[in-house]
Amino acid sequence: MKKIKIFSLIAVAISLLTACAKNPHICTQPEAKAYINIELTNIAGDNLLETKLYSDSIEIYHIYPCGHTVLDCYHQTGGGIVKNGYRISEDKGFISIDIGDGEAMWSHIDDGQLIAPYEMRSGQVFTTYIKWNSQDTDTIIADFIERKDIVEANLIPKYIDYIISYNKVYYNDSVIVNSYKEALSWYPQCKRRIKIVK
Repeated sequence: MKKIKIFSLIAVAISLLTACAKNPHICTQPEAKAYINIELTNIAGDNLLETKLYSDSIEIYHIYPCGHTVLDCYHQTGGGIVKNGYRISEDKGFISIDIGDGEAMWSHIDDGQLIAPYEMRSGQVFTTYIKWNSQDTDTIIADFIERKDIVEANLIPKYIDYIISYNKVYYNDSVIVNSYKEALSWYPQCKRRIKIVK
């Protein structure tokens, strides 16, 4: 019986590998860059994510295309909410912030009316507020680009079949990302993290 199971697993693995070789569309994957990694320090270079003031009460808000400002969260069964839209790295070296792909992608109810979800497109501008604490809120404004609008199509890896990425990003009115080349990993200009000094 064990031999039959092992043989079946090997047969499935071989068929998947040969299917990918014959039809590359089976093995493709999307590339969605809607998170930005930020190192947060003070002027002395101390990591603020290691302090309670900048890590214990973070809230991420998005402005929907309909104009509503909504807390990025999800509702738990039985009541209560879980705040969403960011992840602090295990070593607290940086925070990944959702600047275009959170709860705002999904439908929501406002004044009893269902507001339909939307799909991100080239040229769309997305605004995110980071409420670090009760006294400090920052604004990120990003515009997005799709694969069809990327000029250097020959540089895109063959396995990438769909791209939506931030293109130009402003942090409190200062440009922190100049183009999608600083967002997508196959470009040498790609920035893994953005440093913000408070």
